[in-house]
Amino acid sequence: RQERIIPPLKLLRKAAAGWGILAFKPVDADYGVRQLFPGTSDIASATWKAAEVLGAKSTHEARESVEQRWINYYGPANTFSSVNFAQALDPEGVPPGYFKNKIVMVGGRSAVGYLAKGQDEFGTPYSRGAHQFTSGLEVQATILLNLLRGQWLTRIPANWESAILIIVGLLAGALAALRPSLAVASALIVSFAIACLAFWFVWHRYIWFDWMVPAAIQMPLGLVWSVGSQYLLES
Repeated sequence: RQERIIPPLKLLRKAAAGWGILAFKPVDADYGVRQLFPGTSDIASATWKAAEVLGAKSTHEARESVEQRWINYYGPANTFSSVNFAQALDPEGVPPGYFKNKIVMVGGRSAVGYLAKGQDEFGTPYSRGAHQFTSGLEVQATILLNLLRGQWLTRIPANWESAILIIVGLLAGALAALRPSLAVASALIVSFAIACLAFWFVWHRYIWFDWMVPAAIQMPLGLVWSVGSQYLLES
């Protein structure tokens, strides 16, 4: 189906410092939003335009040349503080100066079921454990903060990821030379080390890789091969 961009009313466009596309691309099959969408070649996304107006260095590059970026979520749903319209408009609803020196985003926070089909709620890395989707407004706030702070995630180059798979594959194969008890301990240590390394890279370098393949597939398969081969040799 063909998509069409509908700009704001002319009166609003003239009054605003800028406007952009309020959409997520792509939205995955599990309704998760993982990639940071900067906009099309003609029109920037709303968050990209907002970051540009606020002077973010990340927006100095041309959107077409920007490498693929992934959203770095700061927490589960409702991580960002919020007040409803009634509180915001009530003179006694919030403390004096509550909104001073803050970026205020206006939107809805709907409460729907877990599947959230057809709703303005999306999956995040925290949805699986908490069984709670995050509103589109909060996803937009996360993207804006990523752009302002330069804290989006990037994936390591494919050749580096291939090198990790080869090295871990060799380690998994080497388990066959160990006694079963030592092989189990070694497999657990290596898998735990891979997981810790992956989390460290995300938290401190904003880089991610598919660590589940080496930690949860290659090492367990190597362990099964090690124990199975030892059993066959003894029998």
